[in-house]
Amino acid sequence: MRLSPTRIAGAIATSALIFAAPVAATPGSGDNGPAPTTARLASVSYDNSLVTDYPTGRLIGTPVSGGAPVTIRPALFGPEAYLKSTGFGDTPPESVRQWDEAVDRLTAQDTFPSPLPPFAVIGNTRDLMQLASQLPHGTIAVSYVPDTYYPGYFSLTTMQPVAE
Repeated sequence: MRLSPTRIAGAIATSALIFAAPVAATPGSGDNGPAPTTARLASVSYDNSLVTDYPTGRLIGTPVSGGAPVTIRPALFGPEAYLKSTGFGDTPPESVRQWDEAVDRLTAQDTFPSPLPPFAVIGNTRDLMQLASQLPHGTIAVSYVPDTYYPGYFSLTTMQPVAE
């Protein structure tokens, strides 16, 4: 039996459906969800130890204003969620420059809003989360909503390095 590109693509799509983690509801999509919470995080750590449950990992950050740390599931669709830095001038810190370059690498193809994102977007998201953990203290501005699949967690709506 000869495998055609159509059969191979069908097998890959079927496998992805079987093994895919649920995708959180998109804020503002008419689901009458809560308005996003906005916070500046003192610092964040990136945890990718439970890759089968969280293919893009988890970000854990403590708000600058105090309070308990928040656990945030990264967003898969980048252009709306991951924003270039602001306020750092012409010579930003190296980690901020790398962040901006990574955001530039997000392409329309990588972020096509389908129920099953291309696997490339997972890699891009992981790269951004690792870079977020290296950003200067107190410069990470995020907005997030309660996660619809994992109680006690939040879903990222936006992230941006912002100079103090």
